[in-house]
Amino acid sequence: MPGVLTGAILAMARGAGEVAPLMLVGAVNLAPTLPVSADAPFLHGDRTFMHLGFHIYNLGFQSPDAEAARPLVWTTTLLLVAIVLGLNLFAMFIRARLPSRAGGV
Repeated sequence: MPGVLTGAILAMARGAGEVAPLMLVGAVNLAPTLPVSADAPFLHGDRTFMHLGFHIYNLGFQSPDAEAARPLVWTTTLLLVAIVLGLNLFAMFIRARLPSRAGGV
């Protein structure tokens, strides 16, 4: 149990620490359009984005009716956890498929 609690605390600290730099470099309160589109050029650097962690904070602590926003906060949190889990599983899959260098650098 101490290891699980330590892991949970470290995970929350890491998540909170990664939100702050994203808020400083371009996260906004509302992003009506995505920075990615089907029109060329496909990546639009001039468009802003909304970070899910900031969205959770904004709904949970800054909304006038935080109790009404609670289901949306939980849904957004579950989405963020699912995205992180999916990316980690994908990275593990790619790492397992790459040939290992036994003895080399």
